[in-house]
Amino acid sequence: MLPTRSRFTFWPLLLTIALAAGCSQSFVKSFSDLLALRQALSTHFQHPDINVVIQNGDALGITFINSRFNELGEDERGRKAQEIAAFAKAHYAHIQPIKRIWVAFATRKTYFLFFHSFWVHDSYLFDKDNIEAGDLSRTAVVAAEAIKPTTSYSQARDETTVMINHLLLAGGVQNKLLLVPSFAVPGRHLSAPAQVDFDFASYSDRALFVQDHSVAITVDGKKVLAGAAQYSSGQGNEGTVIEYLSYKIPYQQFLRMAQARSVELRLGAREIELTSDQIELLRGLKGCVDAGACP
Repeated sequence: MLPTRSRFTFWPLLLTIALAAGCSQSFVKSFSDLLALRQALSTHFQHPDINVVIQNGDALGITFINSRFNELGEDERGRKAQEIAAFAKAHYAHIQPIKRIWVAFATRKTYFLFFHSFWVHDSYLFDKDNIEAGDLSRTAVVAAEAIKPTTSYSQARDETTVMINHLLLAGGVQNKLLLVPSFAVPGRHLSAPAQVDFDFASYSDRALFVQDHSVAITVDGKKVLAGAAQYSSGQGNEGTVIEYLSYKIPYQQFLRMAQARSVELRLGAREIELTSDQIELLRGLKGCVDAGACP
């Protein structure tokens, strides 16, 4: 889930630039649909300050800024996020290519007209076709021994997603580094995917990867993968810097990791050695493929 920090009021300028550059009619139509969705959300939920974005072509993001929902309890806020996601699904005209909808609740403050602070209280990620089942993932720290691979099937896409949700690699409550390994395959029966996505999320008091978002993976003492990850960032509670690194691993290389005795990750300048429990969890993803389903 990547909460946006962009101001919606900047979008008319961006649209003007795109039109001047000769953008397609489909872009204009999609942008118009987003404007209509934002207005519908604002009217229905009686709140004017809402950001609506499309990410990677298949994710719809909605951020309520300085709303009364910030004061809700955790359970109530989760139900409100589910209600917002369901409303967006029903009212966004270009919903067909969307796979996931995330909803975030944020606070923004302005000091002396020029200085801004922005932080996200909670964010929720929903599978578009299974919103009624609740959020797929929350920003949470979970011990390795308490989690296992889980599956989510989308009937509309005829696709099954398998993930290990929020595996803590380093840190604690304030500064932490999380990993979400996942893959998607057609149908209900699990088969070997082409690749496994490694999505890292860093929560820290300073930016760690903005200058260097390279990834290297060493298996049993031998480097098997190295390259640049897709990078994005935002701001969390009380000035926390949130950074996201997304890296795709060919399945054959992932198998080497799952069957290894030791696995070392290098993210930028930071080195992390997976524990035996964490490698066992990766082995569990392989087990789901071998069995055709997760236990």
